[in-house]
Amino acid sequence: KTCVRNLLDPMMSRMHFIFAVIGMITIAFAEDLQWDDSWETFLGAWSNPCATAPLKGTVTCDTSKSFEERATYLVYTQLAQASDAFVAYQNLSGHSALPVPELSIGAYQWWSEALHGVARSPGVKYSGAYNATTMFPQVIGTASSFNASLFKQIATVISTEARAMWNAGQAGLTFWAPNINIFRDPRWGRGQETPGEDPFLNAVYATNFVRGMQ
Repeated sequence: KTCVRNLLDPMMSRMHFIFAVIGMITIAFAEDLQWDDSWETFLGAWSNPCATAPLKGTVTCDTSKSFEERATYLVYTQLAQASDAFVAYQNLSGHSALPVPELSIGAYQWWSEALHGVARSPGVKYSGAYNATTMFPQVIGTASSFNASLFKQIATVISTEARAMWNAGQAGLTFWAPNINIFRDPRWGRGQETPGEDPFLNAVYATNFVRGMQ
């Protein structure tokens, strides 16, 4: 027990520090959060970058190639040849990917929350046609029902509302859900976001939730 404790205590201290830093950054970010329609808009701003030069006709846009080949060409050839490759790489990193006009790549916001309902996040805004979405119980509560069909029904509702939010230009189509980390230690502090400590239940939850979202 002493050996395990000696291993765990420093690790947990580092985790608490990391989460504290993330928390401070998140709070600071949230206080200044403004919806910038010039690059965080979703509806009507996107166009197929393969329809025009310089990507048209390249390996990146060749659907007969594998995903790996297309992505490799885009990252290591096209982006590398950009007039300011460093800025181009920076713009595509993080949850708010800025546009790369030189390659006709539009902006995209990756961070839309839907853990137990479409929720306010950098990619979800309620200033539009929809000012509310359905909130379901935290995942660990839903999972405690051991009801596989319920998991799928909930995700189906979430995905329907997510699509409506997208259609109204109030959300993206990339949602961060489900969280199926195994809940091993209550000191983690986010166990309520998971189906719990049982790997089998996690698998059943994940399978049905993803099918519902799809």
